[in-house]
Amino acid sequence: MATASIPSISSDTIQFGTAVTVYTNRENASYTHYLNALLYTGRSVVESTLASNVAASVQWVPPMSLMEHIPNAASVRARIRCSTYDAKGGLVGLAFSDYFTINVPDSAKPIISSVTVEQVSNGVPDSWSLYVQGISQARIKTAASGQYGATIESYKVSRASAYAPPLPTMYGPDVTTGVLAEADLYPLTVLVTDSRGLVSTKSTSFEVVDYEPPKITDAKFERCLANGTPDDDGAYLKVSAQLSISSCKRKNSYTATVQYRVKGASSWQTAGTYTSGATKIYGINMGDSAYEVRIVLQDALRTSYAASTLDIGTILYEYNPTKNELEFKVPVSFASGPDYVVDSGASGSWRYQKWASGVVELWGAHQVQAASSTAIGNGYYSSQFSIALPFGVAGAVVAGTASNICHVCNADVEGQAVVFRLSNYNGISTTMQYTVRLHIKGALT
Repeated sequence: MATASIPSISSDTIQFGTAVTVYTNRENASYTHYLNALLYTGRSVVESTLASNVAASVQWVPPMSLMEHIPNAASVRARIRCSTYDAKGGLVGLAFSDYFTINVPDSAKPIISSVTVEQVSNGVPDSWSLYVQGISQARIKTAASGQYGATIESYKVSRASAYAPPLPTMYGPDVTTGVLAEADLYPLTVLVTDSRGLVSTKSTSFEVVDYEPPKITDAKFERCLANGTPDDDGAYLKVSAQLSISSCKRKNSYTATVQYRVKGASSWQTAGTYTSGATKIYGINMGDSAYEVRIVLQDALRTSYAASTLDIGTILYEYNPTKNELEFKVPVSFASGPDYVVDSGASGSWRYQKWASGVVELWGAHQVQAASSTAIGNGYYSSQFSIALPFGVAGAVVAGTASNICHVCNADVEGQAVVFRLSNYNGISTTMQYTVRLHIKGALT
């Protein structure tokens, strides 16, 4: 009795696009066969012609196009149906191979056509083409597509190295970082996952240059005569100071002016320009009034000030040789000179300035995510956050803003950390990720 051939395949696990051998295992050398591949997708059976007029065996390359029937799977179960014919062309019978698996090859992973990084300047001149510390943000846009029916499921942007500056992981084809707090090279890895779970990656990077607000140090203001001789009754102003700005790869520049006004007046007048390190005399004709004076230092991004008050000239004391002491002629009090920045820098995600008076300011952008969210009325408030400070601050005033329509509340400094909660009145849970910007001012402890 004639028996239909039972087909088999050279491996029970194969790949689309890779050749395998299909054997008919015929009992009669005169038999020929018609072979079909059957793919069991879970929702349907997809039939594809494999070969016709096959004798003992045939080479078969599973077509890549068949993957369009499994857009959400990385493999599919399949088997071969064999129709056996005798020498006269009569149908002997049908038979099926055992089940085998066809895998989607790595070559079918998603295609990342481009990853672009754009500067969010926040006031940095476009002509600089620079990312500036403490000011700029970066916008990362990814263009990708799936192959053979697959779609893109997710985009993930993260820093490429543990040694790179801190950067929170972001998700989406178009994402924007917070303000970039550190000057360094920022290497990024973009990871794209399709509906089959296949992953493609692409790397890029951008550089953030050093920047701190302009600094005025060693500022000195004096009444003087026209020749520069200090005189408490002088109508002229003598100024000296050291000025410094961040270079930003030699793209930054500054202007400095000396301004004055009668103490308590509402508007300032300009005495003239100033150059760092110079001792300059300004004929502003100060009369019998106390004057407020200042240096205004402005670079392309920020403005800084150094100010003082020059009292009206008068005899405050005389030396009494009989008593060998100074005799003050008017009530006097002693005060420090003009306050000025003595130190500034960065620590972690914080920027800071320390003043000669003992005042300290810190500001920074931080990525946070609450562990819990509690409903109250029409809104929510988060669990408490605690962010470490580089040093202690006494008598602190804390101000802050948060993304996603949240408010910073219950903010205070405890020990060497700032603590706060987030709240909203829009009915959205506070457990998502937020960018919180904080400003702290107080006395250095």
